[in-house]
Parts: sequence; C-alpha cells; structure tokens
Amino acid sequence: MPGRPRPGATLGAMPVLEPNPPQPHRRLLIVFGLMMGVPAIVAVVAIIAARMG
Repeated sequence: MPGRPRPGATLGAMPVLEPNPPQPHRRLLIVFGLMMGVPAIVAVVAIIAARMG
C-alpha cells in the first residue's frame, strides 16, 4: 500500500539549530528573536497596565 511505510523504513533526521552557527546566521537568529520577543514583552506590559487601571 502506498500510504504505509515499509517495515525497515526510518524517518529522516529532524533539522536542529547548530550549536555554533556562522556569523550571518547568528545575526539573523538574533534579529528573529528580537522580532518575536519585543512584541511579547510589550504585550505583557500592556496587559499588566490594563489590569492596574
């Protein structure tokens, strides 16, 4: 059957982050982290401020 894996088939390796990425990748990871983190921090501060008054 085409939908069932063969008995000896293995799944491909999952991609993981490199422990020491090259410099351009590191910069992109930092920028991506800031893009995700700053709005989250702003949202938490806004929620706290809204509950205080």
